[in-house]
Amino acid sequence: MKKVYGFIRFCKHLWRNYFLASTSCDEFPVIEMGQYGNEHGAYSLVYLKKGVFPQHIHDKSHAKFYFVSGKGFVTVGSNEEKVPFKKNYFVNVPAGTAHGFIVEEEGCFMVWQSRPITDPITHKRDVHYVDPNCVTLDTEVQNW
Repeated sequence: MKKVYGFIRFCKHLWRNYFLASTSCDEFPVIEMGQYGNEHGAYSLVYLKKGVFPQHIHDKSHAKFYFVSGKGFVTVGSNEEKVPFKKNYFVNVPAGTAHGFIVEEEGCFMVWQSRPITDPITHKRDVHYVDPNCVTLDTEVQNW
């Protein structure tokens, strides 16, 4: 258990020092760790605090989540199917599929995206929210 709490503290430290963005609907700290091997995929580290994170969509990117810690649900699709997650769970989300989070216990997850969320050339982000009142902020990306 000490290792899990240590990792959560590490995620919070990274979030405070290398965070990507907050939006008008949530605080969704993402650290884009950069591309791997080629230009078509990227890894990110995400810290999830307790709460509900509204659904959003990546039109061009498939996602594979690996939960390092935490507990809750990934809401998937327009019917918001609740897919449970906890430590060592994987969840796949196809491109164009709405997804959000209901977090019961804070934690971190790694995400592999088939294409980077932030285009390395234009810096445009492939994120839009299901709720029309939610706005995605275009912010400067801090890559490692």
